[in-house]
Amino acid sequence: MNDTLSEDVHSLVIALCEGIFGEGADVAVTQGASPSSGLWARVGITGAWSGEVWVGTSRALLLRIASRVFSEVDSPLSLRDLEDTSRELANIVAGNLKALFPPPSRLGLPEVCPIQPRDEAHHSHVRLSVDGDLLEVLVRPTASALG
Repeated sequence: MNDTLSEDVHSLVIALCEGIFGEGADVAVTQGASPSSGLWARVGITGAWSGEVWVGTSRALLLRIASRVFSEVDSPLSLRDLEDTSRELANIVAGNLKALFPPPSRLGLPEVCPIQPRDEAHHSHVRLSVDGDLLEVLVRPTASALG
């Protein structure tokens, strides 16, 4: 695992949480279980470095983020709203991480995944508790990026 990349992923995700919830948010590294009741989304990156960025959130955290994104909506949040929020969150994380990789690189379209990623070798893995709700980010190179 690339320690510098892990530190960068950790810093980026903390800054993102502070941007969404304010600097008063209680954001801490956790060893808790992956967010099984939430959603996972992934975004591919291709170019000089190729791989995937996976973002998983607990349902509670996803509801909190979606309620901020759709703040002017009077009706209850739908599954589609939650999926859109999950994709957008993955896209934001991947877009910021893309700048850390050598150019040229391109982002793929974010997609919601029905299952969480398998626990296999990955470049970086950050699991955070945000006010008690889980957020997990995995960054994995494809086989071609491993050299």
